[in-house]
Amino acid sequence: MLVQLIGVVVFFQGCGSNEVNSQAPNKDQILAGKADGIDWCKTFNFESGCDLCEEFDWYDDGKCDQDMIDAGYCKKSDVDCIDPCIGVICDTPPQEPICINEKKLQVYQVPGTCSLGECSYLMKDTYCDYEDQICKIDACVDPGGILQFPATGEALLRKGEILAGDNLVVEYDYHRLVDSYSPCIISNGPYGNSAWVIMGTMFDDDSSSIQYYDPVAGYSNSSYGERQIKNIISIPEESSKLSLWFFCRGNGGEFYDSNNSDNYNFEVIQP
Repeated sequence: MLVQLIGVVVFFQGCGSNEVNSQAPNKDQILAGKADGIDWCKTFNFESGCDLCEEFDWYDDGKCDQDMIDAGYCKKSDVDCIDPCIGVICDTPPQEPICINEKKLQVYQVPGTCSLGECSYLMKDTYCDYEDQICKIDACVDPGGILQFPATGEALLRKGEILAGDNLVVEYDYHRLVDSYSPCIISNGPYGNSAWVIMGTMFDDDSSSIQYYDPVAGYSNSSYGERQIKNIISIPEESSKLSLWFFCRGNGGEFYDSNNSDNYNFEVIQP
């Protein structure tokens, strides 16, 4: 240690204050010298009882100097030792909740966690499993109504009402088509024998508002007994009538379930 000390003394001796500050010693070396009783203020020609962190501009240098403060070499509190997460509230995740499908809601958990002043959030999938809830836009909600088309017979409103400005769940048993028109079956599909069913909607007999739902929403695997197709309709606020029809695609072409071409028509109630 004596040899090292001489080297340091010779290195800094005669330096002006600016030169000393630009050639600050290693902090670990300073701390190691404490056991040997080295007076570093005297070594660097500073006033007795000097503040080394102030002399060498170590305050607010990006590294906490609590060990230097505890050793008595630095006299003030170091801003670098203040927890940057103090006062940080992690309640603004980077993304609002979003529906992945009609039953799964993807959300960021709040509150998040803070590290080095930055917030992070865990992603969580929430399932809309309460009764007949559905995922719509950004939340699990109760549908305004549930319209059911059983394998045979008339459509029935299983729950609620068809309300303007609200959501309507349509449950369709594809055997309405498949049992009547076996060519709708796609044999040897990716999941065995299966059927594609597409639903079309129209409001107030206005052909410009016809909506054809994506076939993937109506894909059923007959080999695994998945008979019921569920889709969600947003009823426009100004509507007074809803028309529905269905058709399937299979080995034999396309076949319609459209109430003998009159469509399935329902009154939309203004709330």
